Amino acid sequence: MNYVHPIRVILIAEQGLARDALQHLLSTFDDVELLTSVDNNTDALLTIAEHMPDVVIVEVSAVDELGLEIIRGVHALQLNTRLLALAVQDEPSLFRAVWQAGASAYVSKTVPATELAEALRAVAKGRTHVHLSSDHPEFAAIFSGSSLPTHDTLQLSPRERDVFELLAYGYSNREIGLHLHLSEKTVGTYRARLSEKLQLGRRSDVVRCALQHGVLSAERIPLA
Repeated sequence: MNYVHPIRVILIAEQGLARDALQHLLSTFDDVELLTSVDNNTDALLTIAEHMPDVVIVEVSAVDELGLEIIRGVHALQLNTRLLALAVQDEPSLFRAVWQAGASAYVSKTVPATELAEALRAVAKGRTHVHLSSDHPEFAAIFSGSSLPTHDTLQLSPRERDVFELLAYGYSNREIGLHLHLSEKTVGTYRARLSEKLQLGRRSDVVRCALQHGVLSAERIPLA
């Protein structure tokens, strides 16, 4: 799928063959414009503020906090920039830290090119994207012991469930309204009601709850 305006991207990763390969891969996406690629250090924030990209792809690692610090820094600056975390190690603790830091997407560096492209395009549209390792034994227990309500105590109406599911996939109030034939204001009311009922303050809380209850799946819900 091509966009009228290319997705303006900055890549934050350590120098080396892996970064060179990522740069080459991004250059093959017709709808992506790679503005620059820089090292994973504190100067990266200055580069992001200067270029104001649509999406920043940040390499994150469980043994190096720099990637997480960049995500936190961009999130704190409240720039109109989305953050895609590219995980060096597919670790449950890293996923949790990335999401809490304010990223909009999490994918492993081992994913196919098509998966990275899907995540990038979803994030550019203001949506979320999560690719968790299916064979990591600890991922299934990431949310165990959570204080979030269990499935049996959610007590959502059918319409609330519809709105909750689409919110978890990252769709905007306007998109949800068009799909469910509701006004944008009505969707906002449902969203506020869900936040209060489920105690979900941030977008990451919605996604975390949806993951816990199996709402998120590998295939995005088509909005026709």
